[in-house]
Amino acid sequence: MVGVEMEVVISWVLWIMMMSGATLLAFYFVVKTVGRRMNEWYYDFKLGDKRRFLPPGNMGWPLIGKTLFFIKDLRSGYTHPDLFINNLVFKYGKIGMYKTHLFMNPGILVCTLEASRKILSDDNSFKLGYPETTLTVTQSPLINVSGEEHKRFRRLIIAHILGYNSLAKFLDPMENIVIESLEGMASRSTKQPIMLMEESMALSLKVIVHIFIGSYHHHNTIKQVEHLLGALDDAMFSLPINFPGFPYYKALKNRKKVEEILKSIVEERKVMIKDGSEVTEKKDLVDILLEVEDVNGRKLKGDDIVNTLIMLFLAGHVTTATALMWSVIYLTKNTLAFKKAKEEQEEILKSRPPSQKHLSIEEIKKMVYLTKVFNEVIRVMELAIPLCREAIRDVNINGNFNLLRK
Repeated sequence: MVGVEMEVVISWVLWIMMMSGATLLAFYFVVKTVGRRMNEWYYDFKLGDKRRFLPPGNMGWPLIGKTLFFIKDLRSGYTHPDLFINNLVFKYGKIGMYKTHLFMNPGILVCTLEASRKILSDDNSFKLGYPETTLTVTQSPLINVSGEEHKRFRRLIIAHILGYNSLAKFLDPMENIVIESLEGMASRSTKQPIMLMEESMALSLKVIVHIFIGSYHHHNTIKQVEHLLGALDDAMFSLPINFPGFPYYKALKNRKKVEEILKSIVEERKVMIKDGSEVTEKKDLVDILLEVEDVNGRKLKGDDIVNTLIMLFLAGHVTTATALMWSVIYLTKNTLAFKKAKEEQEEILKSRPPSQKHLSIEEIKKMVYLTKVFNEVIRVMELAIPLCREAIRDVNINGNFNLLRK
């Protein structure tokens, strides 16, 4: 009798396990096939007949869409910067445009030169359209201005920070930082491997922060700004979750601290200029931005200067480090290019006067071959820098697909 009851219990347990497994399998099938299509069905219904003008693609899960996949692939950008787009190309072919859903918004990924040029140059049909996290972290003064005002502000800033004349102001401290970093790497290389991307990030961070505020301020202040700014990159393209443990939460806290430091620096510099105590030969970017005037004599406000400094950091930090890393990699692999670049540098050093101890702008102008090498690195390294635009009206691209306004 006991044996019969035991068999009944075992049969009952096996039946429950089979039903549970079947239920889980059915649930998985429903979630995988139906749940992942709900987002696309919703937008198909919302767009109606317009949906036939959109390119192929995948809208992903409801609300989050393909955001998690995009962030994962973007974070691997040091080795595979275009992985997200490559997956779309593999699945849908070399169309050049793909619909998707990122950062809680539907969108179109455009990855051909002509279509991208058309979008980026058409201020009448497009405006800046970055995710909430990017807008909040950068708070760029260029975000909420008109197309013409955007161009005016951009010309105003770029004219004073690009070119050989601007480079000359920062050349000596840049050279010292690079030498110090290389000597540090050399001393550690006998004990442990050099993590090239980490070293490139640290180097670019030191150079940029010093150019911004380094002429007058104590080493501890510069190190504090470097530490705080380092956490902002991770939140640029992340989920807008303002909760402890998430990149967005940490970035907002760090940004407030950076703002306080930079505002005090800007106000201090204003007082120095007003009192005539400014040391002109030691200008940094804060000084330059305080002096900048447009054709009507208008100067930048203090908040605009702070936001511009943070924006320029975020725009140049990772891109500079990535370009530096790939330059080393490509030169290491291409022995002929490395040999020619090295010979050019040796010739420049041979012609240097004995009294000259530091790099000069004239010497940089002589680095013709190295400039070509660096330009070629930028061309082939496929650095993934998402440029986001929002359509103001429905736009047809190359007669194939439409970009639809919200």
